[in-house]
Amino acid sequence: MLTLDGSTGITNVGNLTFTGTGNRITGDFSNGLISNRVLFQTSTANSNTKLGIIPSGTATQSQFNLLNSSDSANSNDYADYLAWLAIEGNVPEAIEPVVVFQINTVSMKKARLALLQAGLLSQVNAALDAMTGGEAARISWNYSNEVNRTDPLIGQLGTLLNLTSIQIDDLFTTASTL
Repeated sequence: MLTLDGSTGITNVGNLTFTGTGNRITGDFSNGLISNRVLFQTSTANSNTKLGIIPSGTATQSQFNLLNSSDSANSNDYADYLAWLAIEGNVPEAIEPVVVFQINTVSMKKARLALLQAGLLSQVNAALDAMTGGEAARISWNYSNEVNRTDPLIGQLGTLLNLTSIQIDDLFTTASTL
């Protein structure tokens, strides 16, 4: 058994191989302070850490099981769940679906109020004035009853104001509530 106390390290230039069955890598993986937990970290300076699992030999699949008990012999995993589902009459409980919707059209009044609330209305007006073909854009902006999320003018204004697609969606959502 190799035991590390946290103040010393181990350097290994080859594979770390476990023989036998029921082997564990144990340590404090659940400390209240994340900085005190056993963590995986790449040794490459200033690089992201990525964990991978690969099959052995000619196998073509890898699997990662998360178990619900420290007693692995009596734990449930996804394979057990699938076997349970295969038994006639076993049906998982229904969950409430998450409904995601996007507001596509709002009145111009609501659009302007949302922009005012976000502190963007004066920037939109300045962008309209600065646009190539700005007079046509200004007429469209000033005399339309509603604005559609897919209108090319919205995309142009978003670009000029450095707004992401998500920020524009959020503005439409806010406008719909005003």
